[in-house]
Amino acid sequence: MVVAGLQTILHGWQLSVSRPAGVVADVRIWKTARGYSWRSTALPKPFLWRERAPRTAMEVVADVHDVLFDWYLQSRSDTPCLHAGAVRIGDGLVCLIGQTRAGKSTLCGELLAAGHQLYCDDVLPIDPQTYEGMGLGIAPVLRLPAPATPRARIAAFAASRLGPRSRNRAYLAVEEGRIAPFGSRAPVRHIVLLERKEGEKARLVPVTVSDTLRELILRNFGSRADTRVALAKLHTVVAAAHCHRLFYSDLREAADLIERQCGEEGSHGRC
Repeated sequence: MVVAGLQTILHGWQLSVSRPAGVVADVRIWKTARGYSWRSTALPKPFLWRERAPRTAMEVVADVHDVLFDWYLQSRSDTPCLHAGAVRIGDGLVCLIGQTRAGKSTLCGELLAAGHQLYCDDVLPIDPQTYEGMGLGIAPVLRLPAPATPRARIAAFAASRLGPRSRNRAYLAVEEGRIAPFGSRAPVRHIVLLERKEGEKARLVPVTVSDTLRELILRNFGSRADTRVALAKLHTVVAAAHCHRLFYSDLREAADLIERQCGEEGSHGRC
């Protein structure tokens, strides 16, 4: 069940069901009467396992998903990594940044349902040389039940595409190509700071480079090298992008506005 779950949520990864001869596993996970156990001399175990061993396959999949980011950054200390969602619209990425419950994952899901390719709903690494956003090839997670807001596409889209799940959240098991495979790259064209407010009509308001940079710094948990270097890299990303703050309440209205103003016609001009 764990292997099947990982195969469902990982896109573009070279997964092997059987271990090739002569290859030493970095991590061993096995099921016991008390839950799942973990053994590794090379990689840290998921934080939650220090408190309690997971008891279901979904818990294992979700915990391995979380620790994948630590593993990825372990050998990439110079890589900025943003707590953000990103969707490819036109020839570049629209990067969605917001505090908890700002709707980042749900809005990514709505844009995915509209036919755009998802790069991430949680973590976006930035190539330290080219400053492109990089896809990690991990399926998005939705809180259950999926939001049934008027006109929103995400609930109907998710209903027939639920993968590994628990009582209150589920991964989306989507068709090949709808999630950018591991290693995909695209320029960050737009950075959108999310402000979700009840009754707010969707509108995009330009934001200064300094205000956007401040938000990115607060949500950068990669680039463990020199902080001055990290700041310079983030500034390069922001300076090359079109930066806005999105005020919204209705999910579909917000997604339509992003499509319209940050779509193909906005890839080379201001949105």
